[in-house]
Amino acid sequence: FMKYLEISVTKWPSCFFFLFLCSSLAAGDCIETRAAFDFGSGSTKIKVAKVDTCKRKILEVLYSQSTPLKLKDFLIKRGSSFFLQEEIINKLSAVTTKLKKIAIDLKTDRFIGVATEVFRFTENGSDALKKVEDILGIDVFLIDQKTEGHLGAIAARVALEEKVKRPEMEDKELLVWDIGGGSMQITSMKDADYFSTNGVEVYEGKLGSVVFKKMIINSLQKKDTTKVNSPNPIGLHHAFYAIDYAREYALAIPQRFREKIAKKEVVVLGISGVHKNSIMVPLKKEVPGFYNIEDVSGLVKTFAKYQDHQMKDPPFSDVQASNQLLVYGFMKSLGLKKVYVLDTNLSSALLVYPVNEVKDLILKDMNTTVK
Repeated sequence: FMKYLEISVTKWPSCFFFLFLCSSLAAGDCIETRAAFDFGSGSTKIKVAKVDTCKRKILEVLYSQSTPLKLKDFLIKRGSSFFLQEEIINKLSAVTTKLKKIAIDLKTDRFIGVATEVFRFTENGSDALKKVEDILGIDVFLIDQKTEGHLGAIAARVALEEKVKRPEMEDKELLVWDIGGGSMQITSMKDADYFSTNGVEVYEGKLGSVVFKKMIINSLQKKDTTKVNSPNPIGLHHAFYAIDYAREYALAIPQRFREKIAKKEVVVLGISGVHKNSIMVPLKKEVPGFYNIEDVSGLVKTFAKYQDHQMKDPPFSDVQASNQLLVYGFMKSLGLKKVYVLDTNLSSALLVYPVNEVKDLILKDMNTTVK
């Protein structure tokens, strides 16, 4: 017995070292560098970060970039179908190649990507996506609007957990408002486990930033969008009608969303460049942070008179004023007083979401779509 005890005691340090080594290796297995791509209708976004895949946390952002690439402005109509022009597909390929090199230089372990609205409705969107997939060497998931809204809400929650500690956010239900170039999502998530599809409701709107801009050019200014790319200066007269159009369009938002917005227990989170670059930047407000409807009203009265060179967001000068009109019209229609803006996008959600579960999420969301 004494001999056994002596052997056991002398082996304890080795055992502790072995356990420590195993736990360290296990923790190391959880850490990887991921590159997430969000191929949108108005821009191509990438985020490269060190991620703890076990805890689903972003540990360190190594690189983040949003490259303006307004695919919706490069469409050809043939009959009743729309096609992406070869010129913009080549630009998309070039941007993807450049971003992939940056990610590789940062020793990325895993790539993941999603594509949204413009790839959904164009006849050759899948062909353009195939070129991107060949460059990255991965499958890029073409997601529907329900999944887009869900991932946007995950991205917002991740940003809140990691960067924002505000008492007014505690015990509040969150609605996430994402305005893209070709579509718009408002997402409500009831379930505390936001990686689940339980309790997810998404308003799926088709009035995105570029779509709204083209409506102003075509319907209000009576100009040809194949020849005219910017509506600026919009002018107060046309601005009034554009706001009215946005208000009318917003009436399609289900009553249950309106009832949520009317409650004091609900906070609306704005994600995407529209909220940040078209509202917060000209207001000279920091992100994350709030803007209210009075702020947007002031911007509308000023920026509706501006030409492109007077805008505060040069890459998107053609949509800055129209974005403000879009946001103001929706806020008026919904009775929405203020929006809390986060600097995040779908790539943040992709970084923490289990890669092998993304396809399952898409399939679940497609079976539970809420208009």
